[in-house]
Amino acid sequence: MVSRPSAAPTPAVVGRFPASYLQEQWLLSTKDGASNYNVAFAFGVDHADPDLLMTALNQLAARHEILRTTFVRQRDGVCQVVTEPKPPDIWRLDLAAGTLTAADVRDVALTQVARPFSLGAGPPWRAALLRLGQSRHALVFVLHHALCDGWSTGVALRDLAGLYEALACRRPPRLPEMPIQFADYAAWERGPHEPSTEAYWQSHLAPLPARPALPTDPSWQDGHPFELAAVPIPPVPPDAVDRLTALARKLGQSLAGIVHAAALLVISPYVDRDVILGVAHANRGLADVQPLIGPLFDYLPVHASLAGDAPFLKVTKRLADAVRDARRHPLPLGRVEQLVTTQSATCRLFDVSVNFVPVSAPRPIRAITATDDSAMFSMYPLSTGWLRMPVDREFYGAGRLGFVVRPGTSGLGGHLWTNASVVPPPTAAGIARAFSCGLTLVADDPHRIVRNVARRAAARAGIGLSV
Repeated sequence: MVSRPSAAPTPAVVGRFPASYLQEQWLLSTKDGASNYNVAFAFGVDHADPDLLMTALNQLAARHEILRTTFVRQRDGVCQVVTEPKPPDIWRLDLAAGTLTAADVRDVALTQVARPFSLGAGPPWRAALLRLGQSRHALVFVLHHALCDGWSTGVALRDLAGLYEALACRRPPRLPEMPIQFADYAAWERGPHEPSTEAYWQSHLAPLPARPALPTDPSWQDGHPFELAAVPIPPVPPDAVDRLTALARKLGQSLAGIVHAAALLVISPYVDRDVILGVAHANRGLADVQPLIGPLFDYLPVHASLAGDAPFLKVTKRLADAVRDARRHPLPLGRVEQLVTTQSATCRLFDVSVNFVPVSAPRPIRAITATDDSAMFSMYPLSTGWLRMPVDREFYGAGRLGFVVRPGTSGLGGHLWTNASVVPPPTAAGIARAFSCGLTLVADDPHRIVRNVARRAAARAGIGLSV
């Protein structure tokens, strides 16, 4: 990976760099470069000086080049353009006069989420500082996914609190050094990789198995515009989640492995024998990339088998072994696609993806000031599951079915994202119900045959499947 001196909260290098593979897909997914494929989160900030908070936010953009990045299409692809630090797009709203609930604050914040960004006109992010009371504020961030992933939200919270504390104490910030920026990571993605790793993927995925015969609208054709939309996944009850967690522990796995297998279970009616399943991963194993804000997450195209009348336990073990093997051969998905397929630019290695999000909001951070007072920074994630996102062409994360699953107080739930023109919302809602039903069934008896479970889950979900 390319090395660069650590960045400081002062003006940084300005230049053009190659976009990452996923950034390029996101930009090329819209004809005019306008997109609302956004990530949103909010920080609750108590007992903070709002002016110091704005200065810390400016320094956050100076520290992370990705927050000063726009995108330009070129003949040979897409490049990132890093600009000089300048005050970010921040709006301020005083809501202290009325009696507010958390839902009211969320509604105010979400008005900004649906607004699209022009990815070439300016850094595609905005922030809002909401005054909730005499010493209470909420700082809302909306960023295009080309700048941010889930891991990045924790980085932003830590860095903003650290920068604020340094300003309040009139000392340099005590933050991890940043030997690289996200543009360096993107350049590494595009560079040469181990020939043995590339050979693994060429042999592992070729020939590609047939795509799953998902229940789609036959009137829609590849390459046509569509909307990316989500339906909620009904929560799996906490007692069933406890049994699934115990099962995972017994198998030497995490709950993620059970969720991956459940995605395979629910699509089994549409699969003959083998399928490529896109398994999302944080991609933060290297120390150099852990302090970065940026979209480093990626997908592993896992060759999964549904051969024979296999019980859920066997399917889970086979899939876990396949995921483990794929992790031992790290290669950017965009490069894997180049190696494995020679088809058109709209070709996808997989139609179904699964993203298990195990981590809840980061723990609150206390920023100590010179007067021994302290400001408290807390994370409040904002769901974007209600958004409908116009897209001109499919990309990874905007395929036919995308399961995003996370634990919560009500159980194991999340959203099923779909190409709404291909998989109509009523069909997607039925698949989401079948997913939850399938997990509940295998929590009761993990020795059941997968295709039999799929049949029973479909019946409970009220959908007709041919298994």
